Amino acid sequence: MARRVGRGARSSRQRLLAAAHALNFSVVPEGGMAYGWNINQILDGHTTIEHALPIAPLYDDVKSLFAQRCGSKSPTSVHARRR
Repeated sequence: MARRVGRGARSSRQRLLAAAHALNFSVVPEGGMAYGWNINQILDGHTTIEHALPIAPLYDDVKSLFAQRCGSKSPTSVHARRR
């Protein structure tokens, strides 16, 4: 498994993903920061997202996307704090 931190150019991310998939590696990016960015990562071929998505509720189309594309689930729990 490779853990990917940082955004970088989409083309370099896609090259990394192609190489990882050819070697049967999982690629898990740092996630949970920007919903649109996280969806893009899954569509590009990342194995899963490291943290929970930053929105709620998740609609059926997003649930379906993750069910079809993700090979694992994040162990990170969701934390809420009061101010």
